[in-house]
Amino acid sequence: MSELDAKRRRIEELRREKARLADARKRREERARADEAARQAAEARREAEQRADASRLAEVRSAERARIEHELAEQARHEAALIAEERKAAEEALRLDRAPARSANDTLILSADDQVEPDFAAEEDWDEDFRDTAVTPGRADTAPAAPAVRRAAETDDLDDAVDGPWAELRSFAVDEAHLERNRLITAARNDLAHTAFDVLRTRLLQALRQNGWSRVAITSPSKDCGKTFSAANLAMSLARQENCRTVLLDFDMRRPSLAKVFGVKKPGPLGAMLRGEVAPEEHLRCMGANNIAVGRNLAFGFNDAVEPFASELLQDSTAARVLKDIEERFEADVLLFDMPPALYHDDVLAARNLFDGVLLIVGGGITKASEVKDVERRLGADTPLLGTVLNFSEGPGITRYSY
Repeated sequence: MSELDAKRRRIEELRREKARLADARKRREERARADEAARQAAEARREAEQRADASRLAEVRSAERARIEHELAEQARHEAALIAEERKAAEEALRLDRAPARSANDTLILSADDQVEPDFAAEEDWDEDFRDTAVTPGRADTAPAAPAVRRAAETDDLDDAVDGPWAELRSFAVDEAHLERNRLITAARNDLAHTAFDVLRTRLLQALRQNGWSRVAITSPSKDCGKTFSAANLAMSLARQENCRTVLLDFDMRRPSLAKVFGVKKPGPLGAMLRGEVAPEEHLRCMGANNIAVGRNLAFGFNDAVEPFASELLQDSTAARVLKDIEERFEADVLLFDMPPALYHDDVLAARNLFDGVLLIVGGGITKASEVKDVERRLGADTPLLGTVLNFSEGPGITRYSY
């Protein structure tokens, strides 16, 4: 083979190699273009799916917003109807009392079907039959023996009507200006709203007497509904029932406030009395001399110490024995418990065996209808709801909570 032929073959081989390389490069480029097209198509599909998901999510959120807005509108209409109904009942009660019309400020109404005229003659309706009735089976203690008649139905000097261990209770100085500043409208009785509390008092006493009950827990669904305001004014109204000894206990041991409301400094911890560490006669106090026609048939169990284990204390058998002792030895007719908000803690449930029924305070413009239903569900069907009181107060309540 000549050298020329060898060169020709070499050139031919190089040409074929070059063509092979060009063909391989072309195939790689085609594969790359195909891969890129596939990637772009996949990306487009993902973006389309994301847009579809976003659209579906937007539709779901829009539907949820529409549902919530509808529920809120329905709830607002229900609450407006409830407020209108209670306002109408309040106006009817005041009309029956022949008092002039007034604003709804600080008005309280029982949520019963009919209203009782707030006639002061009804104060004499509280007779000795109340003390002859038995307590509810739901309570842990047994019914105390009916105390003897302690005093006449009427007396010119309320202090003369006090006898027995009750007469030994210490008193605290009454600052009438302080009571007015704290909106105790049933003290001086200058505000016409006190008639609503008289209606509440009369209705409550009738319910207690009919059922043989004596202990009432006063609570609310949440804060700022005016439960302490209501408890304090109700107690003052009850104080004018001369044959009815009332004890108001500050069972809101997480945020005690009754002592501040009545201007009592350092009353001591209520928990010490409920544990049996301090005798009731050493802790309970009555109102001192005053010009507001409130005698010594109203006693208070104030508190100045936060009780971190309040629910455990209320379930202790010692607390039940202490309350039974107050009823029997001091011949107390009505025990009012100012409890914490029912939806904030379990104290109301823990104290179930200590009271007969519940008075629920509802804040106008604050409490939602769903919260009232939540309280009723939490209390259960076996807990008597003595009434629902609508507080129309537009200003701050007697107590401000910080739960």
